[in-house]
Amino acid sequence: MHITRAFLVAAFSIATTCANAIEETHLQAAKVFFEASRPSDTTAFVRSFATEMVKQNNGKESDISEWETLVSEVMNSPEFRQAKIRSYAQIFTESELQTLTEFVRQPAYAIYTRRSFDLQVAQTKAMVEAFTSKLPDIERRFGHLFGKAPAPR
Repeated sequence: MHITRAFLVAAFSIATTCANAIEETHLQAAKVFFEASRPSDTTAFVRSFATEMVKQNNGKESDISEWETLVSEVMNSPEFRQAKIRSYAQIFTESELQTLTEFVRQPAYAIYTRRSFDLQVAQTKAMVEAFTSKLPDIERRFGHLFGKAPAPR
């Protein structure tokens, strides 16, 4: 857990250098989408996945609150906010942002977001189970892509 706040803020700020000429109305649509889609309580949002994430990465119990604090600080920083807004404007058209904003304001979206980390964990487990029986065939056919076998001729 030696990731510094500066590193995380810098990583999220990279997008700002690529989007200097975005129209103001487009940027405003991105801002509205950002506000509508971000968690209302970032600490609770981070807490929803921090414990499991730290444990999966062999972290210590003491890392959990430190990680929660760090990620919450970054998510609440002006740099993060501006980087996210600019990246949304860079990737989505103004019309798409308006449609996405309507979508994230739906009650169903709130249900989905509350359970999205659990969903990712369940999907990862399902994929591992599905692929486990296929590993010998995958390694035989594609091992060369992972440095496990010579490339087929």
